[in-house]
Amino acid sequence: MHVRSITHGSDEYRLACDLRHRFLRVPLGLVLTAKDVAREEFQYHYGLFEGDPGDEGALLGSVSGKPDPDDTITVRIRQMVVDDAHRGRGCGRALLTGAERLLAERGFRRSILYAREEAAPFYERCGYVDTNENAVLIGLPHRRMRKDLA
Repeated sequence: MHVRSITHGSDEYRLACDLRHRFLRVPLGLVLTAKDVAREEFQYHYGLFEGDPGDEGALLGSVSGKPDPDDTITVRIRQMVVDDAHRGRGCGRALLTGAERLLAERGFRRSILYAREEAAPFYERCGYVDTNENAVLIGLPHRRMRKDLA
């Protein structure tokens, strides 16, 4: 498995949007809309692919990083998804740590995210700290979490 950048608007980006639709929206009775992906050309997108770097490999998961417009060292991790068929194999951790490394190489020093309640323990195991700032997003309770990037 390896993590690499996905170009906005590419075939890989469209596959990532399909994963987001199938595994983040459909279970909630929602669809991924044009509004949901608006302005994503200004974000960083990463995919977890099967095989070694340089291999085409199937897309197993994706995540995006949205720069904070008011703080040049902070990035918001969003739309983290791993295909259900590949969960429980360390794919989520590999995707998140790979994306964090690539974002740190771009100069980001802090990441924040809003985790669904059931996902918060995963992020805690990955070094995120609950900020005790909760929000309801897409009708679900989320916890705001943060992590300093290396």
